[in-house]
Formats: sequence, structure tokens, C-alpha cells
Amino acid sequence: QRQMCIRDRINLVCQKNQIILDPFLGSGTTGLAANELGIDFIGIESNQEYFNIAKKRLEKIVYQKNLFI
Repeated sequence: QRQMCIRDRINLVCQKNQIILDPFLGSGTTGLAANELGIDFIGIESNQEYFNIAKKRLEKIVYQKNLFI
């Protein structure tokens, strides 16, 4: 549900040719939402534990996209 809320907010303020910069990546929810909307995303995370969580979540969508190329 949180991802849907973030996706709706991104959709209100961003266009497809823009890039979202998330300086507090956390678990990667903003990146997942941006991906669903086809918007490029850059995430920054200083906490290694959160970085690993986000990396794992985001790698799943990259892998899934590659299955259909």
C-alpha cells in the first residue's frame, strides 16, 4: 500500500523524461514505484543493511524485465 501511495505522488509531480533522486533510499520503495511508472531513478543509502535490502528488491524487477527482452 505504501508503494501505491508513493507511486501516486510521483505520478503527480514527475514526467517520464525526468529522474527521481532519493538521497535516503531505505528499502527501495521509491525506486520500485518509479520503475512501475517508467521513470528513471537514482537512490543513495549510507546504511549497508538498508542498501542490501533495497538492492535485493530492485534486482528482482531488473531480472524480471530481462526475462521479457
